[in-house]
Amino acid sequence: MAAASEPSVDPSAALLARWQDAGDREALDGLLRIEIELLKHRLRAQQGGRLSPSLSASDVAQEAVLNLVKVRATPSFEVPAALRAYLWKSALRLLAGHFERAGSNLEHLDERVSRGASAALATSGGLGAVEDDERTLAIELTLHLLEPDERQILALVYFDELSLEDAATRLTISHEAAKKRLQRARTRLAAKLGAWSELVA
Repeated sequence: MAAASEPSVDPSAALLARWQDAGDREALDGLLRIEIELLKHRLRAQQGGRLSPSLSASDVAQEAVLNLVKVRATPSFEVPAALRAYLWKSALRLLAGHFERAGSNLEHLDERVSRGASAALATSGGLGAVEDDERTLAIELTLHLLEPDERQILALVYFDELSLEDAATRLTISHEAAKKRLQRARTRLAAKLGAWSELVA
């Protein structure tokens, strides 16, 4: 008698549990990379030619995911299907708003923040082959996946354009500690953007 085939396990389930139960941001990173890919495919399949040249499935999927990580009180999801339903509804709301505005763009990072993030990546890789609008969305999403102290040092040095010494003073840490924190933040930002770059093409 042939053995029954094992039911397939949803790879998002364990990541979702790690994020919801332990606040594991690496798990959230992996989870969102899976979910944004699924959402892009679903948008392409169901919207087809209705998406305008100024708004790709990638744009909408990224914006839906970004809205999830920016929300103050993060919703709780017991299973990946609940998360997918939430993201799909968010994406449909974005599409509806886009069609109503007939040609307006999604909100992006302001130019100062986008320039700062690009500067942070100048010597550590980045998203050189990705279009500007998609790069901006990817950077904003990735920044929200970093730890708070990493976002803070990047913001002070690259967005607020403080010297490393002034940033260290603002954070009440030593110059050496600020230097190490900035290096770690740049490295993690670049690594995460590298992982996300395939999803924004």
